[in-house]
Amino acid sequence: MEKGRKVGEERIILLGGGAFSRELLSWILDVADTTPLPKVAAFLDQDAAAFTGFAGIELSWAGDPAQYQPKSGDLFAIALGDPHVKANVCEGLEARGGEFLTVIHPSASISRTAIIGKGVVIGPGTYVATHARLGDFVCVNSLTGVGHDAVVGPSSTISSQVDVMGAVTLGKSVFVGSGARLLPKISVGDRAKIGAGSVVVRSVKPDTTMFAKPAGKI
Repeated sequence: MEKGRKVGEERIILLGGGAFSRELLSWILDVADTTPLPKVAAFLDQDAAAFTGFAGIELSWAGDPAQYQPKSGDLFAIALGDPHVKANVCEGLEARGGEFLTVIHPSASISRTAIIGKGVVIGPGTYVATHARLGDFVCVNSLTGVGHDAVVGPSSTISSQVDVMGAVTLGKSVFVGSGARLLPKISVGDRAKIGAGSVVVRSVKPDTTMFAKPAGKI
């Protein structure tokens, strides 16, 4: 949040209108229970009716994020899971003067030596260890561990219940599916995708997709 600007002069805009956006809204409200935050006032999405029909949610549609011109006081909370889409949308908004809110759920544990970029989202029960680094626009979903000295590149998305072990390096716009495990010191190249449940034991080249074998009947 920009220093010198009053909370009442700002509003939070959710960037994305899918299911993750509703989760993020809940996390922001959890943060607001103990920390003063601006009101969540609107959302940006290609679908103007993305929030229609959900009990307890009343948000106005502010437009398509690809075309939206940020206004004074706008703070964008990023609810986009696809790293490629997220990078394009966030970099476009930033180029037009957009500012981004970092959301860290109160139940997350962040080392005092960890480095957290702008527009980062960290979900419930997540642990970010000593000297880990999360780049701009990174999402680390719930119940995930990011080990000591790990580096997560900008616009990457790490899903729930993932174990990113010590000194792992993820490049830009990497996607890691739920339940994956990345062993210590491996590197994952830019735009790579790691499937849910995968155990990654060696480094992954850029633009590569890695999947674990699906479960089979015994």
